[in-house]
Amino acid sequence: MRRAALASFLLALAAPVGAGAALPPRVDVRAQHVALYTGAPPLLSASGSAIVHFGNAFLRADALRYDLGKNRIVASGHVTLSSSERALDADVYALDLASGSAVALELGASAPRTLVFSAGAHDGRIAPPPEAAFDVADLGGQAAFITGSHAVVVPNATVRFTPARVRTDVRAMVPVPSYLFSFESSPSFAQQSLPASTFDQPYGLFGTPNSLAALHFTYAQGTGLAVGLDEHLVNGTKSYLVASALPTVAGGRYDLFGFEQLTPTMTQQIIATRQGGYIGGQYQLLHNEAETATSLTLSQAAGLESADLRISSLTHRIPRLFSYKLSADLGYDHQSGMLPSSSDARTSLEGLVTTPSLHLPLGASFSSSLDVTRTVFEFPRETGSTSLTSFLTKQISPPLRLIGIVQFTQVFDRYRIGQSFFYPPQVLTLPDGALYYGYAAYNGASTLRSYALTGTFAPNPNFTLTLGLTHHRDFPQFDGYGNPPYSLAFDVRVRPPGGPSIEVGRSYLFNWGGQRFSPAYTLSIAP
Repeated sequence: MRRAALASFLLALAAPVGAGAALPPRVDVRAQHVALYTGAPPLLSASGSAIVHFGNAFLRADALRYDLGKNRIVASGHVTLSSSERALDADVYALDLASGSAVALELGASAPRTLVFSAGAHDGRIAPPPEAAFDVADLGGQAAFITGSHAVVVPNATVRFTPARVRTDVRAMVPVPSYLFSFESSPSFAQQSLPASTFDQPYGLFGTPNSLAALHFTYAQGTGLAVGLDEHLVNGTKSYLVASALPTVAGGRYDLFGFEQLTPTMTQQIIATRQGGYIGGQYQLLHNEAETATSLTLSQAAGLESADLRISSLTHRIPRLFSYKLSADLGYDHQSGMLPSSSDARTSLEGLVTTPSLHLPLGASFSSSLDVTRTVFEFPRETGSTSLTSFLTKQISPPLRLIGIVQFTQVFDRYRIGQSFFYPPQVLTLPDGALYYGYAAYNGASTLRSYALTGTFAPNPNFTLTLGLTHHRDFPQFDGYGNPPYSLAFDVRVRPPGGPSIEVGRSYLFNWGGQRFSPAYTLSIAP
């Protein structure tokens, strides 16, 4: 079944993307200064003896703007065009590359005139220009992402600079012999199979309207610096398949992520990971109905194979009271050596209730949620949890906001009969020499209570400081095991002028388990 699902992904991705057939396969832009601005839409700017070559046409001008999203060029200053369709001299020229229609403005010695060219026409007719015919996108003080003197555009796909100077995620301009930028309109190109990282600098290698290959230079806590490769295959918004490899991390890591819209209401998804000796994968078939969602999930991880058939309701609201969501799951697990049997079936029920945000005196607001789950196994075992979470927020001043969180969680793991036969208690020796008999000594139950108060100070978009104090009262809880009773954390995000956004955080644990601080700082760098 999994091989058939993967084959259907590849067949779907082989279908061509519906790009405009009239577009030239490539557009060559040369000038003294060519720059790419990655706004919405992305824009190519050229100035100083600009020359554009597409098909059998040559367009020359002092400067031009190329809207990559609309496939539209507006050239100005000593404009000349020579092609099999038309030849002209003008002061301003706007061209739609997809249709071939154009508008030319000739200032002349006597009186200005506007020529409007229909698609494929050799000669233009004198007529008023269409509305916004010569408008160009406002750069709005943007900094160029790539600069150079030569760029080749594949319409609706990529632009490659050779050579190039590239603005990296740390805002420094770095010279490279060649750089490929992908601007495909499909949101599927934004999907990633690479693991999360603190820093990720991509370097495009090859691209078409429905594919993209790129190198990635990444940094993540725990794995350090790594160099990886990913490949995207995309069929519009209907399907995509993303594969990535990080061979430089310990044991090497390889990931696969795919999605396909089978019908307007049915989708399928595949996820697979391999790192060192670990191999895991998941296939899911999802059907969305008017009021419910039904899914079939097949997964395998570290030798454990599972199958789940799940039905969930959509969120239903009872005005001014609460909203609720219910779900039920039938599952089956199999793993060689699993006790008391290599196979086990289970039934799960879950309910989530959420209150609306209530406005309290002094400008505060309050909301809460209750999540209840219960799973009954074929063998004499039951697990479940009940979690009640409440939020209290207060805007002290425009830059200062306080958030209080209280959470009570009750987790149980009970055995109806024969507990000692199937699951003998595990006896542990605590750091102080006392014996700990595990959760079985407490009938498999534990209570987790958390109280947190967080303050966020953001005087401007370039600086945010967050301080948080958390108190955990858990049962059982002992030195070095479980959550620390108290922790004080900070997180600060700063964006220097012209620089990247840098976020740093850490926690103080009040000497819990022999540790005064959390094992490492958290660090994030973003453009």
